[in-house]
Amino acid sequence: MRFTRPTVWTAFSLVMIVPIIALTQAGDCTELVRTALEATDDVCEATGRNQACYGHVMLEAAPQAGLESLDFDTVGDRIDLDELNTLRLSPMNEVEGTWGVALMRLQADIPEEKPENVTLLLFGDVEVENAVSTPTLMDVTAVGLGNINVRRDPDNDAFVMTTLAKGQVVTARGRSEDNRWLYVDLPSGTGRGWVSARLMDGTSSFDNLNVVTPSLADYGPMQAFYLETGSNESSCDSAPNDGILIQTPEGVAEVRLWINEVKIHLGSTAFISAGRDNQMVVNTLEGQARVEALGVEQVAVAGTGVTVPLSGGKPSAPPSQAQSYQTNQVNNLPVNNLSEQITIAPPLPTLTPSETPSPTLLPTETPEPTATNTPTDVPTETPEPTATNTPTDVPTATPEPTATTIPTDVPTLEPPTDIPPTAEPPTVEPPTEAPPTEEALPSDTPETSGNEGRENNPPTDPPENTPDAGSGE
Repeated sequence: MRFTRPTVWTAFSLVMIVPIIALTQAGDCTELVRTALEATDDVCEATGRNQACYGHVMLEAAPQAGLESLDFDTVGDRIDLDELNTLRLSPMNEVEGTWGVALMRLQADIPEEKPENVTLLLFGDVEVENAVSTPTLMDVTAVGLGNINVRRDPDNDAFVMTTLAKGQVVTARGRSEDNRWLYVDLPSGTGRGWVSARLMDGTSSFDNLNVVTPSLADYGPMQAFYLETGSNESSCDSAPNDGILIQTPEGVAEVRLWINEVKIHLGSTAFISAGRDNQMVVNTLEGQARVEALGVEQVAVAGTGVTVPLSGGKPSAPPSQAQSYQTNQVNNLPVNNLSEQITIAPPLPTLTPSETPSPTLLPTETPEPTATNTPTDVPTETPEPTATNTPTDVPTATPEPTATTIPTDVPTLEPPTDIPPTAEPPTVEPPTEAPPTEEALPSDTPETSGNEGRENNPPTDPPENTPDAGSGE
């Protein structure tokens, strides 16, 4: 950023600068910082809602389109934010005794009935550009044949907030870029929406209305802006780094901000910088901040910060996970110049290092159960009881009464010695066949039937019954 120093200064500015120059020529930047902040406190105490105050030299302000100039050249000057387009603050110059400081108070999302404001304290090499243009107001009348829908967005499929009756007059605050929609105040006075321009009639051409960006339609002046700051580290040990301190008032849950097209929901105090290293850093000093870019949101609690990569002043990648900020990033921040006194939170130990071991422990634990000996023990134990106990106990316990044990004993040497006396020699050679086992069974069957020839007659029983069945038919 380059600054052109005015050739003529007011007497008030000279009175303040001369003693500072004398001190800073000796290299005393500490005194420059102290004097600049004290002067800002004194001259900016009466700054009102949606106003900016010239705190310390030197600043350069440019007006919104349609305004020729701004009365914002001297320490203590105040202007309305809807008149301000850009504001540049000078970096620290110890020789000349310049270090730009400015104070802003925004309404943002705070209701009208609440007197509190959001405080912005800018210092050092900082440039801000208002992303919300000053509205041009015009009375417009509904001329449709019936009720006209007021929609949340400039889209025929958008949610209908309310309707306008034919002949009803409302105030238009802007238009869409394609001139098809008008951005108007709701009749209730508690909100705004979009109506079709072809169904409305104005007191003059709609081209006289400023273009309203739909995504920024709900933001107030300087609630949405572009930010660029200088060095992340001050050349003076006693001076804070270049940037902006933002504090929301007590009793307000969250306030929406739009900085470099990054959505920030702040319910705390934060220090924000967007250096020329193409990254924006949001450090939360107390409370918490939700930072969203490219559809990804990260939360930074007190003691941590979130980094958003930038390209051309816009997000080029999603925000990083919250990390513990470095002490040198928050040293010497002038939090005592804010509306509410706070204590800067110490750097919070980053959670990611403690969480990284957990993924590494999982793979080390999973192979352990697979490497255990439980599967190897099962096959060794199961063959032992089956191979040793069942064959030895069966022949010793009940060889004679059970007919099933005999075939298990046949392959052994003992059954062949018992079979010859009870059966004929030809039947001894196949010990595994059924005849030797059936010879023991016939001894039981005759007791019930009394006829040995019927042992093989069960298949002939159906023929004996077939004649009966035939007689029955």
